[in-house]
Amino acid sequence: MKEEIQAEQIVRNLKPFRLFLDVAAQMNTKVVNFSKIGRDVDADTKSVQNYFEILRDTHVGILLNAHDNSLRRRQKMNPKFYYFYTGVARSLNRKLNIPLKRGAYKYGDLFE
Repeated sequence: MKEEIQAEQIVRNLKPFRLFLDVAAQMNTKVVNFSKIGRDVDADTKSVQNYFEILRDTHVGILLNAHDNSLRRRQKMNPKFYYFYTGVARSLNRKLNIPLKRGAYKYGDLFE
């Protein structure tokens, strides 16, 4: 995935993007806080939003907007991020060789 994005020359500064991929793997199925992720990877909030857009545009993941009947509340809520396949997040987290146990917290978290 890193090589594909680099080959497309979508990201000019790869160091923050590589750090972002590690953080994004940890954020799979979680509510995204763009500014906090930016602090973690030493990038501005707009860059982090662009990084998530790159993952979305390359069909690696999706941002699922929050749902609420109130439009104003919905606009204030952050989206959740999901990789297209749970194996991608496990691979980026270097946990492919750790078996999942049915009924365990992590099992449910991955298949939310």
